[in-house]
Amino acid sequence: MEQVSGFAVDIGKMSLQRRQSPFFPDCGVDIMIDNAAFKRLIRRHSISLFWIVQKKYINVLGTISLTRLLAPFTLKQDCGHFVMMSSAAGKTPAPGQAVDSASKFALNGYFHSIPSELCQKGIKVTVVFPGPIDTWNNLQEGRKRLSTERCVELTIIAAPHGLKEGWISTKSSPVLAVRYLVQYTPTVGFWLMDKVGKNRVDAAAKKSCVYSLSLLFGNKKAS
Repeated sequence: MEQVSGFAVDIGKMSLQRRQSPFFPDCGVDIMIDNAAFKRLIRRHSISLFWIVQKKYINVLGTISLTRLLAPFTLKQDCGHFVMMSSAAGKTPAPGQAVDSASKFALNGYFHSIPSELCQKGIKVTVVFPGPIDTWNNLQEGRKRLSTERCVELTIIAAPHGLKEGWISTKSSPVLAVRYLVQYTPTVGFWLMDKVGKNRVDAAAKKSCVYSLSLLFGNKKAS
């Protein structure tokens, strides 16, 4: 009978490296699904350097460190799969989330490079770009988002099929449309993001919905 073990790991702590051996003493690693991150919508120019460093450590260096620690356990069995949960901000510009977007783009470069480096070793990578997702901290927006359960289901489908990328969103989401524009017509996509940029940052500061088409037009002045 195969044994499955689960561990809670704080990738923001340097103690992770010292604990790697007790995790997997005599076996390999088949798959790693990394969903560790934190983000916060924040108004431009109000970010402290300390906050940026902390964010980069958890979102980027912590994830890369964990991957490097687990890689030998996948290489020893000549197979393994790394699934990295990115976000919509990792595929398109994200006004109001500039630092978060930067950290996700950094991870994209890392995880899209791994398959080319280790493809002869049977290592696969799937980068998932979900958003917007109906999580506990954005229920107040009142706008329909994809459920967490559906996001998990689609991620589980994408990985075994060996997809390089998985775009997860509701069909009617403006975010999905922007993703296609930035991917296939970048000039139009970046122009659109410039149009909504200021309005999106203002909406984030007010804790309003930052995924609405109304951001194209801004707030109407009261008559």
